Amino acid sequence: MGERQHRPELSASERKTVYSSLQQFHLPKMDDAGIVEFDRRAGVVELTDAASELDIYLEIVDQYDIPWSFYYMGISAIGAILVGLASLGVQPFAAIPPAGWTVFLLGTFGVSSVSHFLLSRGMRLESAETPAEVDDV
Repeated sequence: MGERQHRPELSASERKTVYSSLQQFHLPKMDDAGIVEFDRRAGVVELTDAASELDIYLEIVDQYDIPWSFYYMGISAIGAILVGLASLGVQPFAAIPPAGWTVFLLGTFGVSSVSHFLLSRGMRLESAETPAEVDDV
């Protein structure tokens, strides 16, 4: 089990707001959509098999990681700068023609995409008995 992360305490009114929102809106909607089974009287919520189909929309980011979207934006920005500098003849970037930088960047995106795919596949709910974030609580 990992070390418990410090989380700021919620006030009673913040907890009540979240509880009310879940009870009155979110959980009934998720129940209607077949994602969870929500028994309002017993206060029990259970995931259905349909919930695993939503994995594709989830991106779990560790405290020290960055989201993949930021990673790809960063590569795009760096790539645009490199190609721009090479096109303007700025040394040492001009030593490699813009087409060379473009091939390099396509390779970088290809390797990144494969890595992203393989890592995301390992994060699916059915890939582990207990998600890592549940162990930390």
